[in-house]
Amino acid sequence: MEVENSSRLAICVLKNQQIHSQQVVEELEKHGLHYSIRGVDNAYQQYKQRGTHLTNRANTGRKKIDETMEEEIVEHFREHQTSLRSFQRDKELNPTDLSIMSISRILHRNGLQSYKLSTVLPLSEEHRQERLKFARKVARWNAKWKEMVFQDETHFEIETCGQTHTEVEKITFPFNIE
Repeated sequence: MEVENSSRLAICVLKNQQIHSQQVVEELEKHGLHYSIRGVDNAYQQYKQRGTHLTNRANTGRKKIDETMEEEIVEHFREHQTSLRSFQRDKELNPTDLSIMSISRILHRNGLQSYKLSTVLPLSEEHRQERLKFARKVARWNAKWKEMVFQDETHFEIETCGQTHTEVEKITFPFNIE
């Protein structure tokens, strides 16, 4: 729980009189204020660091964006194919330092969605023809598929007494369509 400024003043006055934190907590409880010893210690520590009991919470956190800025963001993504990460890092496009989630929410509210580009190497026409030829060939393998045996090898390296032994375990299983 956040310690209010009026309570901070009381804590600072009492702690400046060399009163132990436990006694400060008890004194505050007499006035209906319930704080932990740690809360009292933190408030007094902050007072010593800042030189004042007042907290200034104004202008903290991320800056809010207005409708015009939101429209600019949406317009940018409609006109340019760019990633959320590159937009978020660009200080000229994103001066308020919006998070990726905030940008994503803005886009979603405006009917846009982010997506991840797939990274697949394009096939040449020759490769497409070869794949099609192979697929047509194996499509007629009804009897052959039943005879097919798949094999996997697992390698283990075991070290005993400074010597390394490699063992290979072969796992074999038939492919059964039925």
